[in-house]
Amino acid sequence: MDEGLMDNGQMNEGRTDGKPPLERQENEYNQGLADSKLILEMQYMLDFAYHRQGFGTEMCRAALTYARERLGADEVRLKIREENHASLALAGELGFW
Repeated sequence: MDEGLMDNGQMNEGRTDGKPPLERQENEYNQGLADSKLILEMQYMLDFAYHRQGFGTEMCRAALTYARERLGADEVRLKIREENHASLALAGELGFW
C-alpha cells in the first residue's frame, strides 16, 4: 500500500486487524490505471452497541471527505455482503447507489 494514503497513521487508530480504513485497490477494475486514477476501497466496522445512532453515517461521511479532499481520491468503493442490510442501507444513504 502507498504510505501516502495514510495521514501519519492517524486514520488507522483503533483498528485491530491492521488494515487502514481507506486503501488503494489494485484489481481488475483499475489495472493499468493506478498511476492516473486513485481508486480507494473503504472498510468500516461499528460495534452493535453504536448501531442506529448515526455514528456509522458520520464516520463514513468523514472518511469520504478525507479520501476526496486530503487524498485526492477519484473514486471510493465498498464491498458489502448481500446479507448485510444495514451496510447496504448506509451505502445508499451515502450516495453509492
